[in-house]
Amino acid sequence: MSSWRLACSSGGVFVFDHVTPRHGHVHGDDFHDTGTTAAFSYRRTSAYDPSTQTQRTVFTLTRPDSTGAREVHVQRLYAPGTVAARLAESPLQVVGRYDGFTTRPAHDQSLRVHWAVRRPVNL
Repeated sequence: MSSWRLACSSGGVFVFDHVTPRHGHVHGDDFHDTGTTAAFSYRRTSAYDPSTQTQRTVFTLTRPDSTGAREVHVQRLYAPGTVAARLAESPLQVVGRYDGFTTRPAHDQSLRVHWAVRRPVNL
């Protein structure tokens, strides 16, 4: 069964995002992000391998009591047009594609794209 069938019920909307190869080229091995909330502080670092178009991101979360967690994500980076073409081959209907964490339309230069797709009813 297709993974989208498991992730989205009939008639439902599925929202996902992906980082683009442009993000990898812009930030390379120099992407660092830190922040603090009342519940935890975080550090995020990423390294991009252009030969495989993969990005390895390490998240380190630390609570005020110094306990925490470390998580590693490895993902392949896809151009927005590649994802659009794959979605066009599927029965999913694109509701919107957005640039980064905004409601502006995504474009070929987007660093991150958020997609909203709908699964047709009874499918």
